[in-house]
Amino acid sequence: MRESAVQALMRYERLKLVQDEFREFLPFLEDMMHELGFSVTEIQADIASFMSDPQFHDILIEAQRGEAKTTIAAIYAVWVLLHNPQERVLVVSAGETQATEISTLITRIILTVDILEPMRPDKNNGDRTSVEAFDIHYSLKGVDKSPSVSCVGVKATLQGKRAGLLLADDVESMKNSATATARADLENLTRDFASIVNEGRVVWLGTPQTRESIYNGLPARGVIVRVWPGRYPTQEQLQNYEYLAPLIRTRLLNDPSLGTGGGLLGDQGKPTDPQLRDETKLQRIELNQGPSFFQLQHMLSTALSDAQMFPLRPAYLTVIDDTVQFPHVIVRSFDKSGLREGAMNNWRYQLRNPIRVEPETAALANTLVYIDPAGGGQNGDETAAVAGGSLGDKIFATGCRGQRGGYQLDELEALAGWIVASPVKMQRVVIEKNMGFGAFTAVFTPVLRKAGFTGSIDDDMVTGMKERRIIKTLEPVMARGSLVVTEGFLRGDLEAAKAHGGARWHIFSILFQLGLMKEATGALIHDDRVDALEGFVRNLQPSLDNDNESDLERARAQALKNLISDPMGYKRYIAKPARFNILRHRR
Repeated sequence: MRESAVQALMRYERLKLVQDEFREFLPFLEDMMHELGFSVTEIQADIASFMSDPQFHDILIEAQRGEAKTTIAAIYAVWVLLHNPQERVLVVSAGETQATEISTLITRIILTVDILEPMRPDKNNGDRTSVEAFDIHYSLKGVDKSPSVSCVGVKATLQGKRAGLLLADDVESMKNSATATARADLENLTRDFASIVNEGRVVWLGTPQTRESIYNGLPARGVIVRVWPGRYPTQEQLQNYEYLAPLIRTRLLNDPSLGTGGGLLGDQGKPTDPQLRDETKLQRIELNQGPSFFQLQHMLSTALSDAQMFPLRPAYLTVIDDTVQFPHVIVRSFDKSGLREGAMNNWRYQLRNPIRVEPETAALANTLVYIDPAGGGQNGDETAAVAGGSLGDKIFATGCRGQRGGYQLDELEALAGWIVASPVKMQRVVIEKNMGFGAFTAVFTPVLRKAGFTGSIDDDMVTGMKERRIIKTLEPVMARGSLVVTEGFLRGDLEAAKAHGGARWHIFSILFQLGLMKEATGALIHDDRVDALEGFVRNLQPSLDNDNESDLERARAQALKNLISDPMGYKRYIAKPARFNILRHRR
């Protein structure tokens, strides 16, 4: 049964009381965040003030991941509907699932917060209640076929949609911005937003995913931009923040020290929102994500320096002597005293020496060789291989090889012999399947078995943009010092590179390929060895979850147990049984 005129008036009067109580958005945000179990930080309050400022039409809010900008926007949408129940809100995201999640939050607030009871839909009288299409109570909404709240993915059909408020929440994702073509398509799709809102406003919420982010072009489309990075920019970085939030800029001008003393090496700014993410949390994130990804996701900077454009610096690698028993604890240096200089032709590089190596050692676990085959031909690509294993929270690369691509028997036999002769016994061989769809594995397997390899042989199919995959895998591991190489690894790489001869033999070196790798299609003429290193690290990454301290404690406990059971070391004189009994063979 529909409401009478008197009941509808009473509903409006109850709504009017709430409207009068929350004429400003910020008090409403604070109350709703409290309902959700959170408090509002100063940075979040600043974002809310900008979002609700009527003098700005279309706006872009860039804030670090985890700043709750999406939650703030959902609450803002509720506040807009509170003051204008006839308004229409459309949520657009990169994927339909993400858009649905935002719409769910909007509807959940309306359905669960007591003071918003007048706005709740009446399903029995035709009001829609799903997250895809949700209505404010018909007495307040009036006659309108469009839902009060709806959501859609950016690649869905937008034609025919109408809204007074469009929330464009992270419409740019890693997937839909991977190539120039994809970014152009995405930009064209978003141009339809102006037709959808007509006289309304578009609130963009975003975190750049690439250096060529579509967000960079929004100011030219009349969008007002504000940026709230996770750290205060340094003096050098400030030039890259044309649209830095005034609050951040003012604080920095009043206290320049805020732009110093933060980061892993103390060369970055301090946290802008320490209530949400303090120094410890930001450092932990950077260690896991890597510096360049951190710059995008938390510093919101697409103007990367050379060091950030080429994030796989050889100086991240720690070098140790050749061994078959590897240390549990390796502490690398961070200052210039721990650097070792090197050069290939006219190209110079740096590596890093450890400043402390604990005496406890153990054999590597999960040992493997990763092979990136090449098809041969005139392009000069190599079949590249990287060998090693893991121990605790470290990955150790013990061997590197590059040789002429193709299926020549002598080349295959040489590679098989190299694997079998490794001082560190290899348990697995993993071969990238993309080249020839497994043809190399089929040809190489009998050669490898004939050479005496008894471990497993597996295929590995990879997808996506190669350069991005390499950086995404290697940068976090290298940046936090979890990738260690041996002198033998470097020696093998250098010898195989020099074998090419000519004035540019160094372009085949894995060190050169690391140092010049960037997120751009065709970044290097030759990338075979760094591609093999990526596959090697990727297959060993699960081992980095190991608790190295626990491993070390177990090793020490075993050493103590051995000492107690044999304090004088007599057992070392007990002869080991022969691997082959000649007398038994004769029988």
